[in-house]
Amino acid sequence: MKPTEAGRTYELWFVTADQRKVPAATFDVGADGDASLVVKPPKELGAIALAAVTEEPSGGVPQPTGAILLVGKLGT
Repeated sequence: MKPTEAGRTYELWFVTADQRKVPAATFDVGADGDASLVVKPPKELGAIALAAVTEEPSGGVPQPTGAILLVGKLGT
């Protein structure tokens, strides 16, 4: 991924079966393009259909404002 610019961050979202997007964590990408993140989904969310990443303002937002850059299904 491209390095995070000043004032921006990447945000991880859990997407539920009914398409709710729940903020999970924010993270930055260094100059080498690498980032690492470990997040445990909250049990009260129930089944999570997807995980997605958007680019957002620093600190994150309650709902995505940027385009989805990465998306994937979570293993069960």
